[in-house]
Amino acid sequence: MKKLTFLVAVIGIAILCAISCTSSPAGGNTATEQPEPPVEQPAEPVEQPEPPVEQPVELVEQPEPPIEPPAEPVEQPEPPVEQPVELVEQPEPPVEPPAKPVEQPEPPVELVKQPKPPVEQVVNNDLEQVYNKYKSGLLLDGATSYTVVSGDTLTRIATAYYGSGNGYYFPIIMMASIDTIQDPDFIEPGMNITIPDIEKNLSDSIARANVKAFLKEIAEAYVQSGKPYKGEMVSALTALSESL
Repeated sequence: MKKLTFLVAVIGIAILCAISCTSSPAGGNTATEQPEPPVEQPAEPVEQPEPPVEQPVELVEQPEPPIEPPAEPVEQPEPPVEQPVELVEQPEPPVEPPAKPVEQPEPPVELVKQPKPPVEQVVNNDLEQVYNKYKSGLLLDGATSYTVVSGDTLTRIATAYYGSGNGYYFPIIMMASIDTIQDPDFIEPGMNITIPDIEKNLSDSIARANVKAFLKEIAEAYVQSGKPYKGEMVSALTALSESL
């Protein structure tokens, strides 16, 4: 556009110069040529420095950025589907029976042997009189001393010393031990008794008669004593007396 304007100005100046040359007189004219006033030349237009031609900006095609394919949606892992919780029935713990109290063994009971109180023997005056009446006629030569042990009875002791079937000679033993035994039902372990030799007493006629009379009278005394076993014992003593 600026170039076009400049060209038009130059052309206009050239046309003005041409017009001024054609209007001046020929050389034969005497008239004093007045100098023409200087034609003010049109001031040459000061060439303005052309403004820098704006170069058309070449649009540099920028390489299109690679079209990134749309990002594939990242598949988010599906949250685990909560399975319905099956309520497993837990077996009930076995009901433990209440613990039995542990029986503590009882401490062994120390059996302290208490001394037995002295047995109160029933002294029958009738029996005692009979024993004392015939004691002096009893032969004690060769008599044996014996200590009563647990489980002893006078009949067992008589059987042991006088032989089987002679247990009812026990009044002879009791008569010899009258100071120790007053009742044939009460003898205790530890008692010391005297056991006369029955053979010597039966082989001597006087001692034999003494034993015979003693057994008969003691049987009658037992009848009067009221002993529960009097029937059997009295019969045995009577029969023994009659056999002598």
